[in-house]
Amino acid sequence: MLRARPPALTGDQLEQVRTAFRDEGASIAGLARQHGMSRVAVRTALADLLPDPRTPPPQS
Repeated sequence: MLRARPPALTGDQLEQVRTAFRDEGASIAGLARQHGMSRVAVRTALADLLPDPRTPPPQS
C-alpha cells in the first residue's frame, strides 16, 4: 500500500518562511533548522523567490 507524502509546509508555514526569507534576510539553512525541515523543502517553498540558476554563455 502506497501512502502519499504529506506536504512539507502548510499554508501558514509557507507564508512565515517566505516572509522571513524576503523581509528579514533569513538563510535557507536557518529557516530549515527553525521549522524542523530539510533545506530542500525550504528551497522548494522559495523556488519562485530565488533567482534562476546561471546559464552558461553560448559557445562559438
